[in-house]
Amino acid sequence: MGSVWVCCLSLVVLLTAQASGNDCTVEKHSDLVSKAKCPGFNVQLTLHTNPRQLEVTCSDKPDFQLLENIQNLPSFKFEELAYQNCPLPVGNQSLVDLLSAFLDRTQLSSIRRLFFVDNAKLSGQVTLDPQLFADLPKLQVLSMKNSSRRKPQDLSLEDLLCTIDVSSGFCPTECKCYKRAVDQGAIVNCTAANLTRVPVIKSPSIIGRNMIELYLEQNMIKELSNVGEGWNTIRRLNIANNSFTTLPGDSLPEQLELLDVSGNQLTEVDAAFIIKLNHTALRNISLSANPWDCHCENPLLAFAVDNAARIAGYSTLQCSDGQPINSATLNDLCAWPTTLKFYISAAVSLVLAACLLAIWLYMKYSLEIKVWLFKHNLLQWLVTEEQIDTDKRYDAFISYSHKDEAFITDHLLPRLESEELNFKICWHVRDFMPGEMIATQITKAVEDSRRTIIILSLNYLESVWGQMEFNTAYLQSLEDKRNRVIPIIYQDIGDIDQLDPELRAYLKTNTYVRWDDPWFWDKLHYAMPHKRRPKGVQATDNMRMASVDKLNLLKAPAIMTPTSSETTPPVEHAEKGIAHDGPLGCYGDPSKPSTMPPFIISNGMSN
Repeated sequence: MGSVWVCCLSLVVLLTAQASGNDCTVEKHSDLVSKAKCPGFNVQLTLHTNPRQLEVTCSDKPDFQLLENIQNLPSFKFEELAYQNCPLPVGNQSLVDLLSAFLDRTQLSSIRRLFFVDNAKLSGQVTLDPQLFADLPKLQVLSMKNSSRRKPQDLSLEDLLCTIDVSSGFCPTECKCYKRAVDQGAIVNCTAANLTRVPVIKSPSIIGRNMIELYLEQNMIKELSNVGEGWNTIRRLNIANNSFTTLPGDSLPEQLELLDVSGNQLTEVDAAFIIKLNHTALRNISLSANPWDCHCENPLLAFAVDNAARIAGYSTLQCSDGQPINSATLNDLCAWPTTLKFYISAAVSLVLAACLLAIWLYMKYSLEIKVWLFKHNLLQWLVTEEQIDTDKRYDAFISYSHKDEAFITDHLLPRLESEELNFKICWHVRDFMPGEMIATQITKAVEDSRRTIIILSLNYLESVWGQMEFNTAYLQSLEDKRNRVIPIIYQDIGDIDQLDPELRAYLKTNTYVRWDDPWFWDKLHYAMPHKRRPKGVQATDNMRMASVDKLNLLKAPAIMTPTSSETTPPVEHAEKGIAHDGPLGCYGDPSKPSTMPPFIISNGMSN
């Protein structure tokens, strides 16, 4: 087989030599090695049959074009190709294109091992291009020794591409397409294709790929449009050196990792574009060579400053007026808005802190604050009484021990019924009707009063009637679901835990007023109903009631006139807890005989 091939090789070389006027020699070194030397072509071909290897060695730049018109060498598929001291292809020409002048493409397509040796000298500044390895689908080993200015370790697997045939239906007619095995990617290269619009990008799945790199630089495209079902699989998009003036955010691919928009007519981008960039896996973006308008409302400035590490050539990025796009320019342009935002933020923070402090103070001193506001007639909507007690006759009923009556007559009543406060008070000495049972009148007085004032003292705690009046008022409060009882601690009442359960529970869960409190009258005034009657009305009512009482007394026999102390009988020194089994507990209950007869206030008339 080797001798046959050498004969054919010799024939081809000799024919070529005769046609070109060159002297070629063929040497057979053994059954396994044969050489053909053509000094005029500056090339030597060496065949090794085991393994099947062809060596192409150049003494100077060969003229392979001289071999284009000769018949190809006999069909013989090589497994190895050694390309020594010969220039590398330039431009988009592949090694297969270069050698196809005298070798059939099918012979080269079976190459598994490719050796480049000492090619840099005749290649000049040419570097390895991915296209160099096109049409070598079975290539497994690439060996390079002094063959390029690019070292073998610098050659990435991403540079190894295979051409996608147009018949696949994937590649746009204006573009060249390649597929890459290392990442299952497809490359659509439409560079300098005189395009005025974005071509339709089909799904890479039709060629067994899952992502696309699209190169559209050096065209005349003005609008970026989402075209084709493969658009959102684009991870690298190069649209440099076109005619874009705007880039809407919804036009960007969803999986974008690299974007080059340099060399266009972009002046600014909208907020949607920035939002889209922030929500993609974008790792690198080129923005240079655009006439960017630099003003504080352009979101590009803040984006560029915040993402400097992701912007290619950030240090050279400029505004249309020559200012560098950096943090200093951003601060200069946005100094007033930034300062304003600072002051607004500070003001809001202070107001918020003041509000929180006010809320804390209000919760801690709510009673004192409400009393002060009520006293000075401020913010009455905070303390105005609800309009649900309009049918009640009295503002307050006073419950006390007759032993403390001097406090009532000397201090409490004169103040509450003064022209300033003008409250209508139910005072049993004056306002209870003669001839009715006291228990009934107590209940009626509590029901007809908006408040019940309890004068707490040791005397009161020993009074059975006092306990009854408190229980009645307490039950009325529970029924109305309103706090109607105003306890006034007139004297020291000792340990609260020793009081009756209801009174003890009430004092522990509700506010009370102390007679020795400097704010006593203000707090009491606040605890009273807030909607006051017109001035003078209470005084007129009191005078009218006093006149009626006086008329009744004049008509009644003198021997039947009750004293003030007899109006609420002085049942004193009762044991604690008697209220549960005393007048209130047994009143109206036939099964429990009363411990005392019902008291009746006489009207002075005999039967």
